Amino acid sequence: MIVAQQQNEQKIPLYGCYVVGRLYFFVVLNEQEYAVSPAFDASSSDIMTIFRMFRFVKRYIEEKV
Repeated sequence: MIVAQQQNEQKIPLYGCYVVGRLYFFVVLNEQEYAVSPAFDASSSDIMTIFRMFRFVKRYIEEKV
């Protein structure tokens, strides 16, 4: 994310996700500060929240591009 931020001329927050086993974590990098979400468990009812998060990021990217 830091490399993407350096390569990007626009100074907008960057959104990302990383997965550890069945746990999904969502990350936002705004300038030099990170924010990490609590873990979302893909094997529970959190799966719908994970889906909504990905849809949000997709819409956000479509608006910015």
